[in-house]
Order: sequence, then structure tokens, then C-alpha cells
Amino acid sequence: MTLFVRIQLIDRQGALALLASEITKAGSEAGWARKAGVDRPMVNGIRKGRRRFQPKVLSALGLRRIEAYVRARSKRSLRQAHLLDRHEALVLLRAEIAEAGSQVKWARKARVHRPNLVKMLRGDRGLQPQVIAALGLEKIEAYAVNKLAGRARRPVGE
Repeated sequence: MTLFVRIQLIDRQGALALLASEITKAGSEAGWARKAGVDRPMVNGIRKGRRRFQPKVLSALGLRRIEAYVRARSKRSLRQAHLLDRHEALVLLRAEIAEAGSQVKWARKARVHRPNLVKMLRGDRGLQPQVIAALGLEKIEAYAVNKLAGRARRPVGE
């Protein structure tokens, strides 16, 4: 039996909007940071665009970072774009390798070190920027709304 779960994704702007609404509910940035158990300067840096979302902040918001790819130069919003997860990107990579005839030929064409390509195909290493670009993809910053954790977690401040 296969279980399909629909994941709600948001981009960085959506995550920032969620953070802003949570801060408004808490009354202040310092108040939310204290209740969430994170440093206020970290929260401020995230809001000002100087820092990436940290795992503790994402957890407090009921989010998790995911690795996602989209076709390069796609001007669509996150909802309209067809996102590929790591597995789908690997399927695309394997198809392109088959079309090229061998890993060696594809690696030469894409100017990728073949031993690293093998490690990526085995899952020992994440997709490298050269491979992502050769596939015509772009890595994006996306977050999944963690529904299960959102129900199970206590509201911040209780």
C-alpha cells in the first residue's frame, strides 16, 4: 500500500510572513524569541535578510526546510512551478545519462568529475551545483508546512 501525502510548500517570503504574524501575536520580536527559545538577534537577522532560517526557528514555526529544484529561469510562483524533489532530480539525471550513452560521456559533456557523479547517483552526496545547472534546474529555498508537528506541538508561549 502506498501512502501519498500532499505537502504544502511555502517560499522564503511565505515563511517570513508567517514569522511576522507570530511575532505580532507575541507582541514583540523579543517576546516571540524568548517563548520560542531562540536568540532575538537571530530572529532579527532572519527578518532583515541577513541570516537564513535556523532549524530551531523553523521548528517553532512548524516548518521544515526541504531540498527542491525548479526548471531554471522559471518566472512562475512557487505554487505554479513544478517542483522536483531530490529523487525526481536523480531520475532526470539517470535519464540524461542513459540518453548520453554512459556516465563517462555525460560527465564529460557536463564537465562534472565522474567519481562525484557516481557518489551523487548512489545517494552518498547531494547534487552539486554543476550537475543542477547541467540538468537545467535551479535549487530553491522552500519550506514544508509540518502538519503533524503543527498539531502535536504546543503553541509558543504555553
